[in-house]
Amino acid sequence: LKLSQGGAAAAIKKIQATGTVEVFGAKTLKVHDAVRTLGLRHLELMGEPVITEALLALKELLIRSLEKSRDVSRFSLLTRVFIRLHDVMTLIGLAGEELFYEMGISVDITSSLKRALDANELNPHEAFWALDGLVFSYMREGRFDEAAEPLSMMQQLLDTHGFEAREQIAWAMRKVLLASDQGRADEVEQAVAYATPKIPDPDYRRVFDYNHAVALWKLKR
Repeated sequence: LKLSQGGAAAAIKKIQATGTVEVFGAKTLKVHDAVRTLGLRHLELMGEPVITEALLALKELLIRSLEKSRDVSRFSLLTRVFIRLHDVMTLIGLAGEELFYEMGISVDITSSLKRALDANELNPHEAFWALDGLVFSYMREGRFDEAAEPLSMMQQLLDTHGFEAREQIAWAMRKVLLASDQGRADEVEQAVAYATPKIPDPDYRRVFDYNHAVALWKLKR
């Protein structure tokens, strides 16, 4: 609408008088659920270019709000905006964060990664990290059997493209955990031997050693 700050404030006051918007304090607005449904339907009828423009504007607004107020209450909404915009690289970065499992939106993220992989729209490096996000999600939920296939695909990408130490170590850590869950001690040690010379610094070493220790505990070593 390209309203000025004063114009936006006046518009909000008019809308508030109709009962469609509630104002809480000086910062928070809440749109009535019934109106939200109608608004979404209206937006859908306006066509994809308008929807994309609206989502991009909402994304920038949410990011600025997070930077300014550090209020994470809208983080779930921001993530859903990334999903609607098919911002795969951002979703890949989010897939390994514990916060999103606690917020209950990890399924949406992993579903988006699956769609991107199935559509073959990622380059090899992006595909590797999308697969890593899936493996992390499956393992965190205890679905180790489902982690085997994407982990194998990660290995195929490594064999084909090599990549750098970061990718090689990431694959090895996932392999260590999967092999230990399957009781394959020899594969655990092979993955450890593969990754150990590539670990670049103490921070990586601590994370890798932790995963190795978890694997040994599972193997009752």
